Parts: sequence; C-alpha cells; structure tokens
Amino acid sequence: MKFKKKEAYQEKVEAELEELEARINLLIAKAKNAGTDTRIKAKNQISLLKEKYEKVNQEISGLQSKSKDAWKEVTKGIDEALDDLKVSVDEAIEQFS
Repeated sequence: MKFKKKEAYQEKVEAELEELEARINLLIAKAKNAGTDTRIKAKNQISLLKEKYEKVNQEISGLQSKSKDAWKEVTKGIDEALDDLKVSVDEAIEQFS
C-alpha cells in the first residue's frame, strides 16, 4: 500500500510539473514576440522559472529511493517547491500577458 501511495504521489507531481513546463514554454513563445524590453525581462524571469523547475524535477527523480521517514520530509519539500513554482509561473504569465 505504501508503495502505491508513493507511486500515486509521484505521478501526481509529475503531471503538475508537465503542466507547468507547458506554461513556461507558452511564456517563452510569447516572449519571442514581445518588444525588446519585455523580452529581456521575460528572459530573466524564464531563467528563474527553469531553475525552479529543475529543482523540483530533481527532487521528484530521487523520490522512490527515499526511506519512509525521508520520503515524508522530501514530499513536504517538493510540495513547497512546486507551490512556489506555480505562483512564479502564474505571476510571470500575468506580467507578460
């Protein structure tokens, strides 16, 4: 049962991460069509988003190998990092839309 919970959790956060990646890619496409100043600002914002994305992605990748106690702590960190990434993506899209 515990393995299924880990697996379900990992699938859930991977799906959320894929959605956020698609939204980041949309922002990249919009930035390409923007004016110079906006494009520069968007480029910096996108760079930060990609860093946050990679951090969450790396944490998810190592999830299955964690012990029970470590797994609980790691999922807490993943949830916080994923929430931060969501907020950042939402803010960036709002700013550059």
